[in-house]
Amino acid sequence: MHDLMNDLAKIVAGEYCFRFKGKDPHELTSKTRYFSWVVTKQKLPDQLLAITKPQLWRTFITVYRSQLQSQCIAHLLTPGMFKTLERLRLLSLSRFENLYMLPNSIGCLKHLHYLDLSRTAICRLPESLCSLYNLETLKLENCFLLDELPTKLAKLVNMCHLDIRETRLQEMPPHMGKLIKLQKLTDFLVGKQGGSNFKELGKLLHIGGSLSIWNLRDVKHTQYACEANLKSKKHLKELTLEWKENTNDTMHDNAVLGGLQPHPDVERISLYGYGGMSFPDWLGDWCFTKLVSLELAGCQHCLSLPQLGHMVSLKYLTIREFNELVVIDDEFLENAHLPH
Repeated sequence: MHDLMNDLAKIVAGEYCFRFKGKDPHELTSKTRYFSWVVTKQKLPDQLLAITKPQLWRTFITVYRSQLQSQCIAHLLTPGMFKTLERLRLLSLSRFENLYMLPNSIGCLKHLHYLDLSRTAICRLPESLCSLYNLETLKLENCFLLDELPTKLAKLVNMCHLDIRETRLQEMPPHMGKLIKLQKLTDFLVGKQGGSNFKELGKLLHIGGSLSIWNLRDVKHTQYACEANLKSKKHLKELTLEWKENTNDTMHDNAVLGGLQPHPDVERISLYGYGGMSFPDWLGDWCFTKLVSLELAGCQHCLSLPQLGHMVSLKYLTIREFNELVVIDDEFLENAHLPH
């Protein structure tokens, strides 16, 4: 932002906005509604650490600039602090690398709409988080120690965006299908249910953008893949399907992939570790006129490639780690619109 516009914004905001940069927050008043903290190595003053009276803040945003002292965030996020910030709509604690847990009092933030815990060391989330019924966005990407979501996450029926990229999660919590307002779900993990939770994914008709489905090797019954109902998700633009390891049951893997046919408007498809000997008919079908990128990797048992001649919009094609593929014949480009 230009300096003049920045100065104007500060004048207009007046006492309602406060940006803490490590100095004594003498300007912090009862009128403050929008609080931001530029994180530095400086120790937080007692005035900020000892917030005991209810505050009317609507936003609490951290702006990461340098490495935190390990005790800094622990001192700030006391159980009593959230009880004084019950009016918060937005809370961002992104990049607090020493943040390992949240107090149960996070459940006091009944008006919270947006919670950003990305790039923290959070390993578990308290069940009290599931009482934040107004929560619409939960960002957990790059929480590299997070291995479990709260079991009652489905109670957050107003959730629209759930970002769980680059975590240690192994399965989804039960009843995810109740989150019918979800528009963004970055990842879906097949867990101990052996794929039976796919019917929950099938109920999420509005998810769009990018979706990655992991651990497909654990799908026990092929009908579970059909229950994901990817064909009806018209807002989905990028789809990643990952088996991780071959099941050594080529017919089963082929049937699973057959049931995961996406909507024709998908633009990017990536397959990793697929164990079938061939590809289902939908991969290469003429209806995928918007597909611009296709990546096939680690398909170690495949003897042939899909017929891609119908895909007139395809610009980027990656094929690697096909151990059994010996010959690429004319069928690979059957009906392709090639120049004479």
